[in-house]
Amino acid sequence: MAELTLDTARKILDAALAKGVEKKLKPLVVTILDARGAVKVTAAQDGTSLMRAEIAHGKAYGALALGMGS
Repeated sequence: MAELTLDTARKILDAALAKGVEKKLKPLVVTILDARGAVKVTAAQDGTSLMRAEIAHGKAYGALALGMGS
């Protein structure tokens, strides 16, 4: 598996946030982990609710542990 670079992680993050705006979703937090499970990037849009960052991290970690996308 290719290593996830910071530049690639930022591009994924920007695309995910843009898709949320396009779909008119409530404010998002996006967390991207590397293959070790370490946070590569995370960002929260203005107006996210309490605990949203923790939920995003848990969802990303669970997907990684199960070998699935989220």
